[in-house]
Amino acid sequence: MKNLVSTLERERIERRTEAKARRLLRQLQKDFDDASRWMCGILEASGRAEGYAEAKAETLLRLLQERFGDVPAATQRRILAARNDDLDRWLDRILDAGTLAAVFRRA
Repeated sequence: MKNLVSTLERERIERRTEAKARRLLRQLQKDFDDASRWMCGILEASGRAEGYAEAKAETLLRLLQERFGDVPAATQRRILAARNDDLDRWLDRILDAGTLAAVFRRA
C-alpha cells in the first residue's frame, strides 16, 4: 500500500510539473512572439529611415551636379555617409548657396 501511495504521489507531482512546464512553454512562446514583432518593427523603421536618407543623398547629389557641375568624389562620399539632419541642412542651403563650398559651410 505504501508503494502504491508513493507511486500515486509521484505521478501527481509529475502531472503538475508537466502542466507547469506546458504553461511556461506557452508563456515563453508568447514572449518570443512579442519580442519578434517588436524587433521586426524596429528593423522596418530602421530600413525606412535608411531608405529616406539614401533618397535625400541621391537628390542632393543630383541638385549639386545640376547647379555646380561635377561633384568631387570626397564630397560624394561625405554626402552618402551623412546623417539625416545634415542632409536636410544641405538641401536647404543649396537654394541660396553661390558655391559648392557654401552648401557645406559650418554654421
